[in-house]
Amino acid sequence: MRTNIKALIVSVLMLASTKAYSIEVVPPPQSPLDAAPPPTMKSSPASSLLLGSIAIVFEKTTLGEAMKQIKAGRIQHKEDAGESSYWLCYSIPTNAGWEQFWLLSHGETGGDDHVIHGVAAKISPYTPPSASCPALPDELRPVKLSNGLWLGSQLEEIRQKLGEPSLQKKLWFHYASKRELVGDPRAKDYGTDKIYERGSVSVCAIKGRVVEIWATKQTAD
Repeated sequence: MRTNIKALIVSVLMLASTKAYSIEVVPPPQSPLDAAPPPTMKSSPASSLLLGSIAIVFEKTTLGEAMKQIKAGRIQHKEDAGESSYWLCYSIPTNAGWEQFWLLSHGETGGDDHVIHGVAAKISPYTPPSASCPALPDELRPVKLSNGLWLGSQLEEIRQKLGEPSLQKKLWFHYASKRELVGDPRAKDYGTDKIYERGSVSVCAIKGRVVEIWATKQTAD
C-alpha cells in the first residue's frame, strides 16, 4: 500500500513539473505566411531591431551576442515538421499588460552561431514574464524596428513609411522586398551566379493599431 502511495506521489510531482515547464516556455507565434508574397519593394523594409541604444542587426547579430548585450534571456530550441528554430524571448510591460518579442534564428541558415534573421512580436496581455521570456531591462526601451515601427503603430504611419502592401489578407498587411546583390562573393558559397537579399515586414492591425508584427531579412539564391 505504501509503495502504491509513493508511486502516486512521484507521478503527481512529475506531472506538475511537466505542466510548469510547458507553461514557462513561450514559443514564437506561428508565421502569418505559408509563402512569401511577390516582392514589390527594392530594399528591405527593416534591417534591424533597436533596443534603446542597442542594435540587433539582422543577418549579423547572433543570439549569443544579443543575450550578452541584453544581460538576460535563455536560448530556446524547437524542431517542427523537419525544421529547426532557435530564439530568445523577452517581455515588455505596458499599461494594458504585456508585450512579448522573439529574436529568431533558423536552425539551418542561422549556422552554429545562430545568426538572427528577424523578429516577431505581439501584444500578450495575459502572458507575464517567465524564466524563458524575462522582462526586458528598462534601459533597453523603447523597442522599435529600424524603420521606426512597432506594436501599437497606426496603420496610417505604416502606409506613410512603407507605402501600399505587397499583399493584404484580412487583418494582415505584408511588405516584401527582393534585391540582387551584384558581385557579392557569397554567391560562390551558395553555388550560384546570383544571390538576393529578401526582406519582409508583416503587421496585423485591429482597429487601426498594430497588435502583431514580423520583420525578417535573409540572403538566399
